[in-house]
Amino acid sequence: MIESETSVVVNKCATDIFKFVVDVGNIPIWVNGAHVIKITKGPVGPDYLFREGNILLIVRDLQVNRRFETESVRVQFPTRLFLSYSHGVMSFEPADHGTKLTFQHQIEVPALVRPFARMVTRKAQRTLKAALERLRSVLEAQSP
Repeated sequence: MIESETSVVVNKCATDIFKFVVDVGNIPIWVNGAHVIKITKGPVGPDYLFREGNILLIVRDLQVNRRFETESVRVQFPTRLFLSYSHGVMSFEPADHGTKLTFQHQIEVPALVRPFARMVTRKAQRTLKAALERLRSVLEAQSP
């Protein structure tokens, strides 16, 4: 299992951030190269399904203004050549001048990729950091 974690403080209240983050249609705004298709109709909640690229994800836990957790249900070809499982948790905590977002991401990779685990871990950490920095920029640019 490869684990990555990064945090950023956003100068916005948790309510505004949470509302933006749980709208999975916003993911492409802050995650470079993401393409999202909503599978489940209606509001996002536990058991909500959506596709991000070749990965079918399910919302496992949703605690308003506190936690948003997703897990892969199925990883399709060609993504499954280098990723077999994904689990992510975004947590929201009060902080000076805003809200601290922490994104924890765990992935499993197929056996052929395991010798490159250190490289994959560094890449995952850089990707997470860039996504959260982009999210902060987008949110802070929005008018109150």
